[in-house]
Amino acid sequence: MIVTYKCIPLCRHQLPSTRDLTHNGSNRAINAASSRLIVTPLSSSRAPPGTHFQWEDTMPTKVKTPYATAFNMPSSCVACGAAPGTGKKRIEASKSSGSARTTLALDFPLCQECFEVNRDAPAAKLVGALGLLFSAILCSLTSYFVAALANWYIGLLLGGTLLLTGALITRWVSNLISEQDMTEDQKRRRRSVRRSAKIASFKTPGVFAKGSVSFIFENPAFAHQFSSMNLGNIT
Repeated sequence: MIVTYKCIPLCRHQLPSTRDLTHNGSNRAINAASSRLIVTPLSSSRAPPGTHFQWEDTMPTKVKTPYATAFNMPSSCVACGAAPGTGKKRIEASKSSGSARTTLALDFPLCQECFEVNRDAPAAKLVGALGLLFSAILCSLTSYFVAALANWYIGLLLGGTLLLTGALITRWVSNLISEQDMTEDQKRRRRSVRRSAKIASFKTPGVFAKGSVSFIFENPAFAHQFSSMNLGNIT
């Protein structure tokens, strides 16, 4: 069960005095701050609006597991830790070995709220498709004419640069369109979902070596559960 917390500030007069904290005659100096925090569990597993996820200020957690194409998943949202809905977050990683190319694709559970904010608006999808198409056409034409006038290497390099730049700009514009009607809390949740999990690297099994997969999670609670359920190690 995933439990979230709320913080309740205490007034200055509720703080214990230095005399109360002195024990067995020890004279320990205590510099009490003007406020303290009491942590109490909320009845709901959802993070209330306006609060940040508990792990936003922590370092990402790295998990290394044996190689597999399917994994056991904790029954919680990979982003916020709430009860999962029907939505998923797909992450992919690819690597090439000679002429062979291996792609590992996994679906992680999301709660309904995280799933909704992670979806792109229809207009954003259209802009994304048109932007990639335009970038591909511009890349091809540039490569062709530069290769004809100069050499193929410069044409290929310039075309690839234009394609990458166009893809980055398209993604940025699409994201702006999707977030234009969102509140600040929804935008922050969307960013948390986007960076919640990724495959850092993987190694397929060989004749004399076992394969492995390395993950990076922003939510440490999910990371530890995922590790224990898949014979993994926190690295």
